[in-house]
Amino acid sequence: MAEPKEILTAMIPVVMDFLDIDLDDVLFSDVLSDSQIGDVVTAVVVNHYQNKVQSTAEPNDKTSDEDDKIESSDDSVRVDSDPCVALPSSLPNGWSVLPPDKFRAIYRISSPVFEQFLKLFIDKLVPLAIPTSTKVTTGKNDIVIRDELKLLIMLEYLGSNLPISKLSQKYNLSESAILEAVTIAISVIYQNMFLFIRWPKPEEICDSALCNPLEQPGFSNCIGAIDICQVRIKTPQDNESFYMNKTGKSSVALQAVCDHKMNFLHCCTGWPGLMADMAVLKDSDIFEDVQKDTNRYFPNGTFLIGDLAYPLLDWIMTPYEETPDDSYLKYNHVHSQILDLITQTFQRLKTRFPRLNYVENGKMEEVVKIVLVCCALHNFCQNAGDVMEGETTPIEPHVSIDTFVTEAECLLPVEESSVIKRDEIRDIINSSDSILVVHKEDDVS
Repeated sequence: MAEPKEILTAMIPVVMDFLDIDLDDVLFSDVLSDSQIGDVVTAVVVNHYQNKVQSTAEPNDKTSDEDDKIESSDDSVRVDSDPCVALPSSLPNGWSVLPPDKFRAIYRISSPVFEQFLKLFIDKLVPLAIPTSTKVTTGKNDIVIRDELKLLIMLEYLGSNLPISKLSQKYNLSESAILEAVTIAISVIYQNMFLFIRWPKPEEICDSALCNPLEQPGFSNCIGAIDICQVRIKTPQDNESFYMNKTGKSSVALQAVCDHKMNFLHCCTGWPGLMADMAVLKDSDIFEDVQKDTNRYFPNGTFLIGDLAYPLLDWIMTPYEETPDDSYLKYNHVHSQILDLITQTFQRLKTRFPRLNYVENGKMEEVVKIVLVCCALHNFCQNAGDVMEGETTPIEPHVSIDTFVTEAECLLPVEESSVIKRDEIRDIINSSDSILVVHKEDDVS
């Protein structure tokens, strides 16, 4: 007669199928707190799942030698029970057997786009960066984590709020191994940021397809919007008060420029969240580069738009602080419509990568890499047609010491040419019949 334990374990797959319980739900369940029971249940469930996939995806005459190769894969997820089993996501191309919606829900990227990025990562990014092969200890075996598994672990880390301990349980790797896999994958992408986020060439800037994002009169030379969003972080032990913002939370400021396609043209981060937008701008590399060669970045009178936290410059058009008549209100209304592009871009970024709602890494250098790599991956996904449509995340407002910097208080002198340029845009807007008059309570400046 069969032992009760054998009967119980044999019934697990049947019950899971009947109740339509997902594999990940079991692996992340707090019910499996007992390690021995967890090992038995996990082994049975995964074996059943793996056999189910193989029976539908592979020929029936597959040899046992080929099965042995899969089971002995270097980066398979191992459990203490016998035989060793592997989670589908850790098998060679195992991600391809997951349902598309499930894969995207876990890794925040579609499987076809992941396949594209994996090829780019292996063929181009890794050769241009540091070597990524590293041995890690799983408790019983020393294994080499493949580049594919590094990417999957990194994507699940960035695309969730799961702690390292939970990822360690899922992939049956030590916490240090998970952290190292994430760190290496992020470092490789970070070293190749220029492939994902770059300022357009002058001839591209002059292309009418890039300018005038919303086809608004007066803004035909607008190439994008600039703003700052907050990224909450774990309070650094050595600079506890330095990164504390006015809301009482530790954060860093992410300054970004986006175009009308909601792709990032420039990103920089690492400043304390309390720092004013204008101060971040003046300390950023884009400000220094533009000061040296404005025509390289803004040829033929092109410009960005920014809110009142920024100074009025030839290459940054801001709203009017005072609106004495409807002509100013019309300008501010159109300005706010285009400025909303950067807000939507930040929303898409944080929707795809919830890790940006709170980065628990205590090393500022790693925080900067995590934030910028998320921006790079955002661009790659967008350009590949993988867009987070309809999913939005509320963006925490950037509350700085002097959130609104008036023209009179601006440390940068307001040039007359900037004032004239903005007034000319206002005149063009008011000469158009397509712009509706907005009331003072609707003014978003």
